[in-house]
Amino acid sequence: MIWRPTMNSLTTTTTRMTTPMNNLAQQLHQIGLRALPVHVDDFLARATQARWSPHQLLEHMAQAEAEERSRRSLEQRLRVSGIKKFKPMADFDWTWPVKIERDIVERALTLEFLQEARNLILLGKNGVGKTMIAKNICHTAVLAGYSVLFRTAPELLEELQKQSPEGRRHKLSNYANVGLLCLDEVGYLSYADKAADLLYEVINRRYERKSVIITSNRAFKEWNQVFPNATCIATLLDRLLHHADVTVIEGDSYRMRESEKGCGRPAEEEVMSTLAPHAQSVLSLVQLVEQGSPPAPSLVEPGLLPAQGILFVGGEPKVGKSLLVPNLALSLAAGSQRLGFPISAPRRVLVCQFELPLPHFVSRLTIMRRALGTAADHRLLVDTRAAGHLLSAPQGLEHFLLAAKAAAAEVIVLDPLYSMHDQDENDTHAMAAFCQSLLRLRDASRAALVLVHHTRKSISRQEIGSAFRGSSALHAVGDSYLLLTRPSPQLPALELRFQFRYAASQPPRRLEFNPQTLWFSPAESAPTPRTVGRKVETTQVRQTLAQHEGQLRYNQLREEIMQGLQCSKRTAQLAITQAAQQGEIVQENGQYRLPLPEQEPNRSSPAGGGRPNQDACGCAG
Repeated sequence: MIWRPTMNSLTTTTTRMTTPMNNLAQQLHQIGLRALPVHVDDFLARATQARWSPHQLLEHMAQAEAEERSRRSLEQRLRVSGIKKFKPMADFDWTWPVKIERDIVERALTLEFLQEARNLILLGKNGVGKTMIAKNICHTAVLAGYSVLFRTAPELLEELQKQSPEGRRHKLSNYANVGLLCLDEVGYLSYADKAADLLYEVINRRYERKSVIITSNRAFKEWNQVFPNATCIATLLDRLLHHADVTVIEGDSYRMRESEKGCGRPAEEEVMSTLAPHAQSVLSLVQLVEQGSPPAPSLVEPGLLPAQGILFVGGEPKVGKSLLVPNLALSLAAGSQRLGFPISAPRRVLVCQFELPLPHFVSRLTIMRRALGTAADHRLLVDTRAAGHLLSAPQGLEHFLLAAKAAAAEVIVLDPLYSMHDQDENDTHAMAAFCQSLLRLRDASRAALVLVHHTRKSISRQEIGSAFRGSSALHAVGDSYLLLTRPSPQLPALELRFQFRYAASQPPRRLEFNPQTLWFSPAESAPTPRTVGRKVETTQVRQTLAQHEGQLRYNQLREEIMQGLQCSKRTAQLAITQAAQQGEIVQENGQYRLPLPEQEPNRSSPAGGGRPNQDACGCAG
């Protein structure tokens, strides 16, 4: 009997799979993970520092991957939807239309009609806001997890008409099964004879199954002019209107109003009302002093949080920013000075975003509350539905604004951990939309904002330093900045540094953290740190590795260098990086080790002599 070698391919595949890869991040990416490969070093550091159990480690991995997959899914749905740019409903002027059924629009924004497979029809002349409303509803549906297609009627009909019969069946199937279909501008153009049949086919396939949004500038009785010679108009409208909410928006074109103002052609009464204030816009110093009113007192002295101001809280990762800010929120709500800052009066504080899941965040607040009693109970409010909303997204801004108005908030606290990590905080262009949203939220809510500024963790090890990081866009909107940092690894106290736009600079303050109460408090005295080395040589990094069997993880290596050589964290970080760049040590699978003999870098002695000549066996000649 002759056996054929049928297992060759399997043997080859197994060998290839078990070959160790040079980078742990690549291995994680290869098995389909997306969040961990980007932040693997930081994830391992957090796991080591917090001493996670295997079960906790898997929980955090699953949570990180689930959040990343949710974010990528949202980006994909937004890209496919075709919604493109639009103004948020926060910018919609409800007083401009002469007639608008606001209750129908606001109910549609809750997406109830999708659950009932009802249609929504928006009728009105050009420029009254039909498309803006439709796009906001579509965007809300995308955020809620629905698949959405936003198309103008001419685009959809042209796309169907140019398809082959097989391609048309495929397109009709897509239009029939998407979660929400929006057809904009029905009635702006006239169409060929078969266009009405194609539109009927789309509506009929979705009838009593999926919702449709239609915007049109034509009354239904005029649709025969839009689809001349069509025989199915009555049946099409019957299917469309059977389960539908129809609202008519009446008024002048808002775009025309803005265009007239932009071209300098406002109505006569608007010209007069515009000129009147300018008659007194140029004032002398005496007039300014006489008419000027003192600025509103700061919510947190000295000038730390101006009324309707923006306070950024920054610092290196894992130093306690997301603990300091709840301390500040509770102090503001209680009118307490536990942090050592004068607070003039209790304030209504709304916490809109926080880095922890809601049950964990409530547990943290419960522990902090024990130190205050009931003083903050009725003034500290938490938005329990903030998860999934991005401040830079129009619908997210709308959500936060409605929450702020419902809470009558005087201070809004935002800790946007994941959304900030998705952006480059040193890229002005990337942060422009985020900063504009901050200003809109502040102006519309008339509240002060406290924002935790999480720097991108991939740069924090080498670049965080002691500066306030961030693009010029961030610094342009902030009124004051707090930097929480650890001045020395040998000191238990943390240091709080300040920058102000409108107030004099303050000296740094030392804070101590109590892990039992989760409160920061002013340090009574500043202990003198032990003298630390100014520079660590790469050879000392090698020696540290050699003392620990030649292999350590990054955090372990850094801590050993800091403890053994009495240097700062940054000095140790720079020394490790320099040693790796020079080939003195090798990074592999998330660890640092000494190089193998054949990987040793060439070194020349100061006198010009090299290593002793060696024969092929590595023996000295």
